[in-house]
Amino acid sequence: MKLKFVLSLFLFTLQMNAQCKDCFPKENDWKFAAGVTLYSNNMYVSQYKLLERQPLEFNFRYKLAQNHIVRFSTPIALKVKMTRDHYYREPTYALDESLNNKALAYYIAMKHDVAYSEYVKSEENHYNLFGGSLGYDYKINFGYGISLAAGVDFSYYYYKSFEKYYVIGYSVPDNSDVTNIEYIDYTKRTNEWNAFATKPQVCLRYQFQRLLLEGSIGYAFTISNGVTEIKSQSPSSNEDFYGSAKRNYDFSRMVYQLSLFYTL
Repeated sequence: MKLKFVLSLFLFTLQMNAQCKDCFPKENDWKFAAGVTLYSNNMYVSQYKLLERQPLEFNFRYKLAQNHIVRFSTPIALKVKMTRDHYYREPTYALDESLNNKALAYYIAMKHDVAYSEYVKSEENHYNLFGGSLGYDYKINFGYGISLAAGVDFSYYYYKSFEKYYVIGYSVPDNSDVTNIEYIDYTKRTNEWNAFATKPQVCLRYQFQRLLLEGSIGYAFTISNGVTEIKSQSPSSNEDFYGSAKRNYDFSRMVYQLSLFYTL
């Protein structure tokens, strides 16, 4: 979906430029620019990469004066499905815990072929991402549509994921068609993260008529904190479990981005 949107925007801008050969005679003579990120390695939440893929991001530029530009960007990620393995089996074996020799315990378990497995089915699995980045840069024109800019961005992002799944543990005795259900657990897991970042960066821009291509590289200093909550119900044992954990991470890394703009 993201790739189709980017390609459609790119073809639209090329068509507009083809019909507008003389309507943009002055180099870098624009006041407002809007575009999308084509590629980026930004991490919005934490060093553990809670986002499985880069969300679609809208970028805006507003020129205060000839060489002074205000920047704003925001991700578009509402109810994005996370790609997980909805079904999996983890075969193990019933071990005799009274035996100190674990190799012998495994051998006996495999010989008797009493296999234990887990069956996991995900019912709901998605995340939302909100936030934005506000910044400023100063640019220097080199001619032929090329300019270099240096500035800094200040960002805030809020991330929340929601998972709902159930786990069934069962055993299959040797030479038997009967499956023994050992337990059933229903689990809800939520992750909430807040991230604050400061990112000094440099940008290289190339402009052709109203089309502007921008590449940037910077270093992001990020402070993030999050809460993970797990609620589990086990009808087979009539037991409920609730757990909550808070985490804080401070990290920094090199980030880069390639964006395409249409200027007005």
